[in-house]
Amino acid sequence: MGNPEPIVQYTPEEYLKLEHAAAYKNEYYNGMILPMESHTFNQNMVSMDCYFAINAALNRAEWTPVGSIVKIRIDEPMTYFYPEMAVVKGKPQLKDNKYSYTNPTLIVEVLAEWSEAFDRGKKFHRYKLIPTFQEYVLVSKDEYQAEVFYKLNEADWQYTSYEGLEAVMELRSLGIQVKLSEIYQRVEFEL
Repeated sequence: MGNPEPIVQYTPEEYLKLEHAAAYKNEYYNGMILPMESHTFNQNMVSMDCYFAINAALNRAEWTPVGSIVKIRIDEPMTYFYPEMAVVKGKPQLKDNKYSYTNPTLIVEVLAEWSEAFDRGKKFHRYKLIPTFQEYVLVSKDEYQAEVFYKLNEADWQYTSYEGLEAVMELRSLGIQVKLSEIYQRVEFEL
């Protein structure tokens, strides 16, 4: 029986250099580079339709939607994540030669089997360190369901679950509502 492989730790600078040259996206957490898994068709459709539905409801003079291509940077401790989408009040505060931003108000993650526990736990904990962050949306790729966590104060978050195509999700931080039927319009679930 051999020794376990050592865990390689990277500096943020090493991560950014590797990420800039990578053929696929990686996140950075606790000095580790975390490869992103590929999406299923449903996950991709839910992600895209969520982006389009939220974007269509926004007052674009006040809000800037950001897609999954650009990463969020959290400074202490240094972390980089690629959410499905985020919305920034005003203009994004760009960092790292415009490859990341630091001021999301709302963040959306589409849940996958391989990432759900991390999205609900450690990732949410890190997102809470962002001063501008007010609302977290977790969207299922397997059923008509969205969960919203809205920041009441520094310690308390209000949880609301929306289920079924008739449900209308309230995004209080943006002052908008989004129908779940708009998020799931091109998705077919296997029975």
